[in-house]
Amino acid sequence: MHKQFFQFDHIDISKYLCTLGHIYSGQGHYDTALESYQQSLAVVKQYFFSGHTDIICLLHNVGVALNNLGKFDDAMNFHCQALAMEEKYYPSFQAKIVQTFMYIGEVLRCQEKYEEALDHYKQALVMQKNYYPLGHVNIAFTLQNTGIILSQQGKYDEALGFYQQALEMTETFDPSAYESIVAILDNISYTLKNQTKYEEALNFLRRALEIRETHCSSNHLQIAHNLNDIEIRETFDLSDYEGIVVMLSNISHVLKQEKRYDDALSFLYRALNIRETHLPSTYAQIARNINSIDLIHYEQEKYNEAREYYERALEITETFNASAYDDIAVLLSNISLTYKRQEDYVEALDFRNRSLEIRETHLLSNHLQIADDLNELVHILLAQIEYNKALSSYKRALEMRETFDPSGYENIACLLTSISDVLKHQQKLDEALDFQNQPLKILETHCPTRKYDEALDNYQKVLPICEEFYASDYKNILVCLGNNADVFEDQEKYDQALLYRQRTLTIRQKHFSSDHDEIANNLTNIGQLHVNLKEYDKALEVYQQALSIREQISQSDEVANEYDDALNFYQQALTIFEENCPTDHTKIANCLHEIALIWNSKMDYDRAIEYFERCLCIREASLSLDDLVITNTLLYLNLIREKRNHRELSLTYEINYCLMRIKFRPLDQVIIGDSFSRIGQHYEHLNEPKLAIDYYKQALNVYQYCLPEWHESRIDMELNIERLSK
Repeated sequence: MHKQFFQFDHIDISKYLCTLGHIYSGQGHYDTALESYQQSLAVVKQYFFSGHTDIICLLHNVGVALNNLGKFDDAMNFHCQALAMEEKYYPSFQAKIVQTFMYIGEVLRCQEKYEEALDHYKQALVMQKNYYPLGHVNIAFTLQNTGIILSQQGKYDEALGFYQQALEMTETFDPSAYESIVAILDNISYTLKNQTKYEEALNFLRRALEIRETHCSSNHLQIAHNLNDIEIRETFDLSDYEGIVVMLSNISHVLKQEKRYDDALSFLYRALNIRETHLPSTYAQIARNINSIDLIHYEQEKYNEAREYYERALEITETFNASAYDDIAVLLSNISLTYKRQEDYVEALDFRNRSLEIRETHLLSNHLQIADDLNELVHILLAQIEYNKALSSYKRALEMRETFDPSGYENIACLLTSISDVLKHQQKLDEALDFQNQPLKILETHCPTRKYDEALDNYQKVLPICEEFYASDYKNILVCLGNNADVFEDQEKYDQALLYRQRTLTIRQKHFSSDHDEIANNLTNIGQLHVNLKEYDKALEVYQQALSIREQISQSDEVANEYDDALNFYQQALTIFEENCPTDHTKIANCLHEIALIWNSKMDYDRAIEYFERCLCIREASLSLDDLVITNTLLYLNLIREKRNHRELSLTYEINYCLMRIKFRPLDQVIIGDSFSRIGQHYEHLNEPKLAIDYYKQALNVYQYCLPEWHESRIDMELNIERLSK
């Protein structure tokens, strides 16, 4: 329209071009934005003197676009030109100079020149505080950027301090700046998550989500209003669905880290629903959302459910984003893993080969990922006792590692050891010995400068042992490390002993990974050291790892002893928390829960009931009633009472469980249907067929709504109703 009334170099054209640049930049089309800014700059230079504010502004716009395109040196050049003009023509205009320092700091941050970036931000901050002595939202922006750099440097406590100041100032001086407040809350949450403070991180994520869902209007509508351009109105939606989805996914990720899988799934389902309803064309993101759901099902060992979602994600990706080879390869790998976990090695091998074929055809430059895929392929082949094929794949992986990652000594040594193990199985002992000696030479050559300098620097007495250690094999290394740890424990130097125990654990996990019992013992020793250091959270975490390993050890005559060890772990943890953290109800209840599970595994149901009931008491008193751990505890009590044939008590717990699910988790339809089914079974055993039929019908109604006709649960309910109706 402008070209109809003005020649191309008219000054009004420059404003139009600049505005177009802003729009393209907002859409992420930085190359097109750059072109518009450069055209606008060329026009204004014809009309204004070299230091005009419009020229300075456009120099910054060009610099920002170049920075977004990763052309950092060019971006810096434009910002420095603008700074020179500001300092020459407008030295008293401090607010503008501050903004230029911020632009330069951002370029330096993107170049990972963090200290230089911090210097510019700090200069900007000093100038801003002088210019706005009572505070201003611009100061909040600088505080936030400073926090981002400190967080990237791993200085989390300092970063949090700046974020908190930024949040307080934004809420004070611009409380309606919802996007800015959400961004700060996101940053605080991310930093807390890096500090493994998951509960605090969740609280900030929830605050951010609430703001997004309440105040989600887009600023693009105002741009459309100003330009009177209907095309922009149609381009930008009023609801920030993408932002809400990101928030839901972030919350889910934190919950997953805490192993609160059902809660994590509920947030992922919400995110998926929003994507499919409001963002149906974002196929890649929908597939990734589904993949996140799969991963949680996999963690829960629900392999059939996981595979169902993986296959759905795969179908979407292959249909709508067929060139996303990496995503497709990952999904095929994940499907393979579910089959492998279920010991269906034929299917596992098929999907693993498909994944590998895609990587070798379309992603050949990613050599290390191909090496990892080959390694996974070998695990399946070994399970099928295909030693020759396994050996061939191992050697291909080794060749890739040695060619493309020659400094990855640990991975190379691990592959050499694995090849040696396969050769031993084939009774090729001379070859096996040759491959076994190669990782030892790697250890002697590279480990002194990579892993054990700290020991040499801090503990002079260890020098002779370390010198012997370098030329020894792994078993001797373990003995040396264990001896050192024993001495430090005797001296009550627990922090130093811990270093040696952890080194021992690392070697066992990498080179003796099948020796589960020794790894569990190693973890137990580490847990006790954390107790001695009063690091109770870490102690409990390590004890839980040890217990998990012991539970995986195949049943044998020693199982009773292993359960006794596990009980000792949790009894120690329970005593620690009751004596030192009596108000930490969550940890106490978790210990009671784990102890109850062990008694249940030992089939001592009375004691299991005792500990579950103590756990339930604490959880009901200290948690919100909608917390899933309460319903889960009710379910355990129901199942154990059923084992004891306490039908009435079992039914009471099941009904309470069902009512809570209906009230607080109405979307979990299949789980509610399963509960109706169990209630029906209870009434059937109590010779109440009419009530049993009633609950079976309720279960069937639920299943008909959310399960396909052929599903086993639907068929079972129909048969139950038919059987009892005769």
